[in-house]
Amino acid sequence: MTTLASAVLPLPPGINASYKSGKGKFYGSPELARFKDEAYYALRECGGLVWPLIHEVQASKKKIPLAAAIDFYYPTLWKRDIDGGEKAVIDALFDYIALNDNLIVDKHTRKLVDRANPRCEISIAIYNAVF
Repeated sequence: MTTLASAVLPLPPGINASYKSGKGKFYGSPELARFKDEAYYALRECGGLVWPLIHEVQASKKKIPLAAAIDFYYPTLWKRDIDGGEKAVIDALFDYIALNDNLIVDKHTRKLVDRANPRCEISIAIYNAVF
């Protein structure tokens, strides 16, 4: 697969801390906004964004299917859901590279342990399967 982006981001807030509801609507919490600010800073500083390829996908007249791989490194395996931070991480990256995350057709997420360096590692690649 051809990689468009790979980055190390801070851990996002859990799903319960990311979205709030009121008046029948859901909206992002202050914790989610803080995470996105930190993620944008990390994305600005990372060298894993292949801008020429990202621009090709942006300019394409047809939809380009993408694959996502997300590894969450938590201090322990048992305090967070595997899927709780997926939306926040994907939204932060796709907002930053100005692509619609509905291009993702394949996604793999893992939950791992790193007590000394909790983080999220994400990579996006062109999905090569035949449709």
